[in-house]
Amino acid sequence: MDEESTRAVDEPGTGHVDGVWLAGCQRISLALAGNRLTRWLWLPLGRRLRQFWAGRVGREQPARLFGNQRIQAHLGEQIDAGIFWFGFPPEDRPALEALVATLPPDAVVLDVGANIGAFALPLAAAARRGVVHAFEPATATVQRLRRHLQLNGLDNVVVNHCAVSDRTGTLSLWIPADEWKGRLFNSGRTSVHVGRQQQGWQEESVPCLRLDDYVAGQSLQRVDAIKIDVEGAELDVLEGARELLTRFRPVVVMELNAGPLRAAGRSVADVLAFWRSLDYRVGMIAASGRVHWGRLPRDSQRHQNICCAPAA
Repeated sequence: MDEESTRAVDEPGTGHVDGVWLAGCQRISLALAGNRLTRWLWLPLGRRLRQFWAGRVGREQPARLFGNQRIQAHLGEQIDAGIFWFGFPPEDRPALEALVATLPPDAVVLDVGANIGAFALPLAAAARRGVVHAFEPATATVQRLRRHLQLNGLDNVVVNHCAVSDRTGTLSLWIPADEWKGRLFNSGRTSVHVGRQQQGWQEESVPCLRLDDYVAGQSLQRVDAIKIDVEGAELDVLEGARELLTRFRPVVVMELNAGPLRAAGRSVADVLAFWRSLDYRVGMIAASGRVHWGRLPRDSQRHQNICCAPAA
């Protein structure tokens, strides 16, 4: 860790001693997570360390993605903590590796559900002669995304403060209230379907658009890859992107979670049927980042990352 980062970590708001312990724990965790021989043994144990510090540090801390992009991490936030302790949220690292492996240096990528930039930052660095179009609807989150892009001097990311759906207009976004004092909070659960009119969720009215309309409005001549993480709204996004999927045939990496899909009145089977209708093949992304094309996601599973590519 550089001198500036160490000095910042030494002042977490819980005292100098805690700061020294935090910096030491981070160095050990990143070393174990960065070694292929120790990574998968360390990750379940490291989650306990992540939880321990979640409620002890109030200030944001400097952290680096494994591609060396910088962020300001809040250790009580699940995505931030995954970057601070492991270099990337461990549940999604294989999906990023699978996606980056497909990108040419001048790739055009759509990041739907960009959050604070965990995917957008390394994708923009990998496609330095290309462009990443990032879509994030939550106001507080998109502000952090812009700050992280500025921090890294990345000028090849177009930030769109909006939701992506099967229509253009406005919709209600449901954001989990940050009431998880002393344990991890996950703003990545923000959804247009989950949490609707439930206690503990805050409503925000946001603009929404169809990807087909966006591509036409931007006069894009290619789309090489799409990443989708939208907590149950996957088919809303896909149904608004039929034209670009048919025309450009991009590789798509997406997260599926049976619970949010059910909240939207959908299922994993519905998503698979959509891809079959476009003559795409679907495979599960393994922990190694390899895509197992013969293995399909199931409605009984929770967090699943899949890769979708043209069958031809």
